[in-house]
Formats: sequence, structure tokens, C-alpha cells
Amino acid sequence: MPMRHLGLAVFVLICCTGCLGGLFTGTRPAYFELSYEAHGPRCSGTRQGSVRIWPFSAASPYDREEMIILEPSRKVRFSRHFRWITSPGSMIADKLTRDLAEDGPFARVLAAASPAGSDTQLSGHVHQFAWEDLGEGSQQARLDVQVSVWREEPRRAVVLSRRYRLESRRLEAGSPEKFAEVMSQMVAELSIRLREDLCAMASGSSSLFAD
Repeated sequence: MPMRHLGLAVFVLICCTGCLGGLFTGTRPAYFELSYEAHGPRCSGTRQGSVRIWPFSAASPYDREEMIILEPSRKVRFSRHFRWITSPGSMIADKLTRDLAEDGPFARVLAAASPAGSDTQLSGHVHQFAWEDLGEGSQQARLDVQVSVWREEPRRAVVLSRRYRLESRRLEAGSPEKFAEVMSQMVAELSIRLREDLCAMASGSSSLFAD
């Protein structure tokens, strides 16, 4: 066989192999994000100071983008097809940055990448962010987050350290779309509770968040 024809045959074989590989590995992942309208308490008094919000950390398995299902046996199962647009910790930080900028005790809310300075910092740790299979056709979403607020100057001091545990009502049917919807509602509730706590603390100490 002439070399030209041999090269063409090899090229066609590689293309066909790639197509078959795509069929066996499944379709491309479907991505979901947290989505809810910001609403909540408005702090009384003048907004003051600034806060920088850092992405939340998370221990395995909640440091991944794959949607996670907790089976009745407590085994963790990762979805191979349905994923979040980024890690749960980053999504939560993004939503809190938006919500605190609209309703909160701070005059300025900075993302982690902002070059502006701020003595007050906010971050947290995701302990649980999952869809739990309770057995017998019943499912439930769970959110467990530790939030910390601290000041660097004049010396490092923790302003707030609180753990927020939320769970949805039991549902008879689950889907990735439902998981994203329910988890969005729970992160919205987390945001409201955190802003209520921060506003209460700010009203008790007018200089607490001042730069």
C-alpha cells in the first residue's frame, strides 16, 4: 500500500477510535450553580468599615465540583455527570460577597482578589454540602458551614465564629435540578442568618467593624 494511502487509513482509524471512546465515556457534564434573589435584614445605623471575603475551605469530599450523594449506608457517591460550576466553598463566598454588599453592616465588601485593603476578614469551612438518600424513596439536602470573622489590627482577634447547620424538608423525589434549587434556598437562609448575626453585633458595638 502506498505510504499516502497508509497514512490516510491510520488517520481514519484514529478518528473512529476517538468517536467510539466518546460514546463509551458518556456525554459532557451538566453544570449547576446557586441561584436566588438577595433579600434579608437591613442593619440599622450607618454602614461602616470594610470586610474581605475569602473562599471557604472544605475537607474531602466537599472540596470537589461533582454533586455528592450520601447513601443510607453513609457511603459517599459522586455524580459523574452533574457538577457545580465551582467548588461549594467558592460558590458560598461569592453569594455572601454579593449579599453583604447589598444588605449588611459594612460600607465596603471586597472579594478576595480585590487590591484594596481591609482589616476585617470573613471566611469559613464547609462541613457538609450534599444530597442525602434517606432510603425508602426519601431524600434531603444538608448544609453545614462554619463561618469566621476576624480582625488583623491592632492585633488579630476573632469577631464571630459560628456554625450554621441547615437541612431541607424531606422530599419524595430528587434530581440534580431539584438539588440545585433546594441548596440555593438553604444558602439564602445561611446568608440571612449570618447577616442578622453581624447586624446584631454591629449595633452592639459601633466601632466593631470600623477600619
